[in-house]
Amino acid sequence: MAGIIYYVGQFRFPDVAANSLRVLGNAQALQKDGYDVRLIPGGHQPILSRLAKSELKACEGVPFLDLQFTGHQRCGQLARVFGFVLAGCRLASVLKRKITAETVAVIATAGGGSRYWPFLKQVCRRSGVPLVCDLMEWYEAEHLPFGKYGPFAWDNAFCMKYYFPRVGAIIAISSFLERYYAEHGCRVIRIPPLVDLGAEKWNISLDGEKRSRRLILCFVGSAGKKDFLVNAVRGLARLGNQAPECELRIAGPSKEELRTNLGSDGGLLETLEESLHFAGRLSHREALRHLKGADFSIVLRPDLRFAHAGFPTKLVESMAMGVPVICNLTGDIGRYVRDGQEALVVGNCSAEAFADGLRRASALSQEQRMMMRAHARQRAQLSFDYRNWAEPLGRFVRQVIEDFRTGKVVGGRPTARCWPRGCGDVSR
Repeated sequence: MAGIIYYVGQFRFPDVAANSLRVLGNAQALQKDGYDVRLIPGGHQPILSRLAKSELKACEGVPFLDLQFTGHQRCGQLARVFGFVLAGCRLASVLKRKITAETVAVIATAGGGSRYWPFLKQVCRRSGVPLVCDLMEWYEAEHLPFGKYGPFAWDNAFCMKYYFPRVGAIIAISSFLERYYAEHGCRVIRIPPLVDLGAEKWNISLDGEKRSRRLILCFVGSAGKKDFLVNAVRGLARLGNQAPECELRIAGPSKEELRTNLGSDGGLLETLEESLHFAGRLSHREALRHLKGADFSIVLRPDLRFAHAGFPTKLVESMAMGVPVICNLTGDIGRYVRDGQEALVVGNCSAEAFADGLRRASALSQEQRMMMRAHARQRAQLSFDYRNWAEPLGRFVRQVIEDFRTGKVVGGRPTARCWPRGCGDVSR
């Protein structure tokens, strides 16, 4: 073994959330390169809870410390939000007790606020190990509690522009973040979401199931502010008499959630009743099986900073299952899909653009759809399997360790600019 790497953060593990899957993929890549990777997931702890005990377990070959808390479990939303911030400091305290002479680095997922990061960096510096930040997104202020004038929006901006450049070593999920932190003197590597395509869950067979004659579309996730599921529904309605030829299977959001998000267009749920199927909340394995039976999955994102800075895990999961996507190009999506090959690319995330994509999809023959399924799986094998990223990620960590041991200073003072003028596809 090349040494122990602790991977810490306020993610749940084992879990199926995007940040948990991100950590799992990176950990598997580092393991393949010879490191002993151990996860310390903070999860979401109630503000008045206290650490009762910890137990070392394993999930998909990756060991993690199962932190168990006791104490006050019922609290209001504000207490839960501030508890999330304070939990980061508690997580750093757990890490401090776990670091040994065999530890060579600490990787931390972004989050926890400005109160957490100086404490975490101090723990690493006093323990004699470098700190690496794994950045998965750059939140829009409107997506955070209390909006753009609230304390969490200011705190997040402060971390992104001040603290993270001073960490100096960044694992970025996108070209946007890679470029931004490279411009500020950081050592950066871009790593997309990774999966183990050899695992059973990515190789589900539906050979015994009868395929529908209708065009099957699938959305798996949450109907939040990041993905424009509402415009997929509106686009389906624009097909008019052709809408019954399509079936949109929705796993996650309930009918009432979607009705709320549709606002004045809520009546479309009754108009499209024959074309909409709500599966409810499913386990990850059930959701993947649901996805496998689709002809296309849906990834529609607005042309905003968060969409360019992040990367949709649902796109990776869809292609890993051999399901092409109907999507618009934001961030790095254009690096991994080609129109008519792994995806049907639409001009934007509007209902009109999605309706055009549906018409193209409906016109495809069964042979063309099967060809696109094969291309999607091949691209996932090439671009998202963790085995292909083990060597470059391991080399990056070794460079960070060498920088730390030789006293090389990385990172610098950021400028005010954090978003280029114009909101076009910045992945080019």
